[in-house]
Amino acid sequence: MAQAFAATKASLVLVGRDAARGQRVVEALRRMDCPAELLLGDVTERAFADQVIDKAVEMFGKVDVLVNSAG
Repeated sequence: MAQAFAATKASLVLVGRDAARGQRVVEALRRMDCPAELLLGDVTERAFADQVIDKAVEMFGKVDVLVNSAG
């Protein structure tokens, strides 16, 4: 899904708990000229989920699409 959004030149914030795996995905997206960032945490924790939105807005100005594919 991230690659499909990257193909449209979307800016992406990816969230996960596995730093190494997440960083590999972010690096692949950046090779596609996609602005991508990784945030580490557990989205089942409400406070972290709120922080993700805040950080995405801080980095990219707004959130247009949210895809929740946790689990």
